[in-house]
Parts: sequence; C-alpha cells; structure tokens
Amino acid sequence: MKASFGNEHDFAREFEIDWSLTQGDAYFPEFKHRGRRFYTCVYPGFIEGPIFRGWDFGTSRPACVWGQIDESGRVWVIRELAPAGINIHEFRDLVLFASGQLPYESLVADKRTRAIEIIEQVSHPDSGYPKMPWFDAGALHEWIDYAGPEATAIQSIASQSSEQTDAQVLASRGIMLRTNYVYLETREQVMRALLMVRKDDYPGILWDPSCKYSIKMMLGGLTRKKDAKGRAIKSEYNKPGLYDDLYDAHSFWLTQEIDPADVAPDGTIARKLGPSRGIQTHYENYQ
Repeated sequence: MKASFGNEHDFAREFEIDWSLTQGDAYFPEFKHRGRRFYTCVYPGFIEGPIFRGWDFGTSRPACVWGQIDESGRVWVIRELAPAGINIHEFRDLVLFASGQLPYESLVADKRTRAIEIIEQVSHPDSGYPKMPWFDAGALHEWIDYAGPEATAIQSIASQSSEQTDAQVLASRGIMLRTNYVYLETREQVMRALLMVRKDDYPGILWDPSCKYSIKMMLGGLTRKKDAKGRAIKSEYNKPGLYDDLYDAHSFWLTQEIDPADVAPDGTIARKLGPSRGIQTHYENYQ
C-alpha cells in the first residue's frame, strides 16, 4: 500500500473507483443549486434510536449507507461504502466490521483479503474517511437493514453455496434484511421532500462530509434518464454502476422507513423517534 495518496484522484485510482460524473441532467438539481455546504453537517454522534443501513447489490459493485433519524424526523446520513472488486460475503463482513459488529480477527481467520485491503485504504489518513470501525465495538445498538426486492432473487452463488440469495448471505451472519418494492416515483418523492428547507432553515436530510461520494451523487453524479428526443422518462435514472447503486442504497431504507403520507408540505416528517442528543448545537457545525 502506498505511504500516502497524492490527491483524491490518486485515492480513487487506488480504491479502483472511477468517480467521474456521468453525462445528463442532475436528478436532484435543488441539491446542486443550494450547494453541498447547505446539505452537509458533521454527524453529532449517536442519536437515541436505531441505526439504519441501506443496501444495494449492484451488478458492478455493492453499496451500503448508514443513517439515523432524529426526534424531529430529520435524516442524518452517517457513512457510505461502495467498493469495487468485492464479493457479497466479503462485503457483508466489511460492513459488519465497520459497524463494530465483527472483530478484525474474524476477517483474518476467514481470509477476507479484499475486505482487509479496503479497511487499510479507507482508514488511511489521506482517504477522507474516518478510521474504521466507525461504531463502537460491542455497543448495543439497534440495527435495521433495508434493501430492494432484488436481494431475495437467486444469484449465481447458488451453484456454489447453500445460500441462494444475497439476503441469505447476510442472514447467515445475523443481518435480517427488510425488503419491499417501492415505485421509483415514491423514492424520488421522499428524497425530494427531505431536501426541502424547513421552518428552522435547515433541510430534512444532512450528509456527514465523509460521505463524499454520496454528496457527489447528489451534486450531479446521479442523472435523469431521457428518451431519444431528450425527454425525461418519468422517474428513471441512468445506471452506469456507481451513483445509482448509492442512490438505491439511500432510497431503499428511506422509503421503507418513511411513509410519504407522513411527510408534510414543508418536508417535515410527522412521525417522531426517540430523543436526540445535542442536535441543535451541532447545526452550527455546517461545513
């Protein structure tokens, strides 16, 4: 491994990621209009309540995002992972390690060489990510995991393993996915509502600055799909195999956890969860 990464492009190349923006109109232009500074805020630390993980098992790479919802219904996107060149078993264990649920020794014992390589790369000071694991090992957090219905489809691994689906691979180590089909229009509706400015002058969703590729996704990496005449095709988006995977991971958990009927016209979510810890003071830490 290199002693240091010269810049973000060097890290991306080392991490086997092509983060160049795709061509087309940004799927959420309001994010780009208001700017990344408006939608980013340092995660204040554990908020009383569950930690949500959204999963996607894309054809080019898997993706996972971590998030919480505070007592006002504001969403905090905490961390992200979408590495290339990793199989589902190693990705599962990588996510568990990052979540403080699996010791490093288990990765070594199970010869999770790609997962270990990614941990070294992500934990490097020049990567822009916090050092793993991202959550306290052994902490009694409530984890809730969401994915799309594709997670229950029989995969090519079926011929090599008793685990027939991605969901079964995760379940074999205690990750019980909740899956449901949600219309693209509903997924867009919920995210667009969360992006709205609320009465307190802050949006309904905030990304920790370390979620740099999810932020790039929102800035224009995710683009609207168009027909041959250049007209948008409803709520469809282009699928080059990166930003779409991250968006799916976001929207799978958001739209299964948040009922669109609970979203008020100003973007406020009516349903409330447990009390938050020091959230107002941390709003002052916008980056």
